[in-house]
Amino acid sequence: MKSRFQLIIVILVIFSVAMTIFSASRQVKDSEWGHIWGTSFGDYGKYVQQTSDGGYIVMGDRHTRPQNSEIDGRDVWLIKLNEQGKVEWEQTFNNPGGKYNSFSNGQQTTDGGYIFTGGTSEKWSNSMIPWLVKTDASGEVVWERTYQTPECRIGYFVQQTLDYGYVLVTSTFSGSGEEIVMLKTDSQGELEWEKVFYELRGQAYC
Repeated sequence: MKSRFQLIIVILVIFSVAMTIFSASRQVKDSEWGHIWGTSFGDYGKYVQQTSDGGYIVMGDRHTRPQNSEIDGRDVWLIKLNEQGKVEWEQTFNNPGGKYNSFSNGQQTTDGGYIFTGGTSEKWSNSMIPWLVKTDASGEVVWERTYQTPECRIGYFVQQTLDYGYVLVTSTFSGSGEEIVMLKTDSQGELEWEKVFYELRGQAYC
């Protein structure tokens, strides 16, 4: 009786393992395509959106090390794919004033171009400031803006508005805590207004 029970357990285990392998292989088989981009130095894909032409835009950060430099940096990285996942173009973006640039959020805009936000370090400084970049449909920069602030702050989220401007959510550290701030810009990224909506007492990290 005991050996029969053990045999049943073994059969159940084998069946469970076989179903797991079958399920995994089916998931791979059901995938239409897959690609890997980047290097071994630390590149990050942070956002993907299907574009109006049926393709995709991938946004993230790319590791950089300028020539004749021992200091590592980061650039924002955009990759445009067609429907089959083939690269149509890719662009990297950096603010000439700083060595470190970080992507947070972005989207395709109504004109077929792209908008993204994040942070960029000021020259000779490790503190970050909000960075907003508008590109055309080919990823070429149309304009870029940074928004100066007394303390470190980056852009976390951007959304195009009905008047073709943009709202940008950021944070900043004041003497009493961290403040969450919304910036409203026109279609060219020029600041229209800035409002503080919440203040978190205590330690803040930028």
